[in-house]
Amino acid sequence: MDAWKQVEKEQKQQNGLLRETHRHAMELWVTETTHAKQEGQQPVLKKPKHGKLEGVIPKPKPNSHANEVEEMVIDEESHTSDSESDSGSTEA
Repeated sequence: MDAWKQVEKEQKQQNGLLRETHRHAMELWVTETTHAKQEGQQPVLKKPKHGKLEGVIPKPKPNSHANEVEEMVIDEESHTSDSESDSGSTEA
């Protein structure tokens, strides 16, 4: 769980840097286009694209279901071994 939190924190920082870079590029683009409009010219820069952010990593779930399954298997094994020993004693 701690490893997941660390990876999630790094992913959020990386996405924050990407957003900040895009924000800065947008500010430059807006400034340049406004200046070009005032001069009566076409803007030189194209509008910056945001790009793709890193995807979210699913949070790990507790293995409570796996523990229940293991308990059921252990219970079944103990019941089969009891019934086998009982059937063996009746035959002898």
